Amino acid sequence: MKLRSYAFDAFGPYPIALATLFAGLDQAQRNPPEWGQGAGAFGQRFGSNLAIAAVTTTTRYALAEAFREDTVYYRCECKGFFRRFRHAMISTVTARHGEDGHRRLSFPSLVSPYVGTMTAVYGWYPSRYGPKDALRMGNYTLLEFMGENLALEFIYGGPHTLFSHLHRPALTVAPRHGTKGSPRNGFVEPLTRRTAITPENRPTQSRPEIGSGPPVRAARVATDEAIGSAFK
Repeated sequence: MKLRSYAFDAFGPYPIALATLFAGLDQAQRNPPEWGQGAGAFGQRFGSNLAIAAVTTTTRYALAEAFREDTVYYRCECKGFFRRFRHAMISTVTARHGEDGHRRLSFPSLVSPYVGTMTAVYGWYPSRYGPKDALRMGNYTLLEFMGENLALEFIYGGPHTLFSHLHRPALTVAPRHGTKGSPRNGFVEPLTRRTAITPENRPTQSRPEIGSGPPVRAARVATDEAIGSAFK
């Protein structure tokens, strides 16, 4: 499942669309100017942007494994545009931790965009580009991932959303008072179960024996005394 999510995040429709968009912007701004213009230059810029996204995603997933984080994007279970928008923005720099899925600031999510741009600057960009350019480009890459999260939230959430029922219970269900179970598998088992009542297990109630009890005994004593006095 995580491998499929990685392939979607690195080489899926959203990285390709964003690489195409930013290649067009770079082409219009002649950035970098050494690559010139034309179809070949556009292809070079497109390949560069897609490679930066792939390196960034690979770094994010690899560091997430090392830090035991879950950086896969999950759609918000909330309702309302602004709450979902906020969730998409926060998910860009946070990740899930632990069995309960609590969120906290994610080092892999913050570092990976700059690893991608540093790789580009020292790998295939013109030699005049340096660390400052890589940092500047990393900021744009981080904004690019924010846009991708918005698309994941409002358009299509990726292949793992088809199996979201396998993830959500583990992140949203916690044992309640009077229950046992683990949120690991999203199953909470009650301490007591209701069973169907059948003739074999139907509860029986003890009934008081007829002719017993203090009032009846007192009546019997009074009757015996009356009969005895009549025969005296």
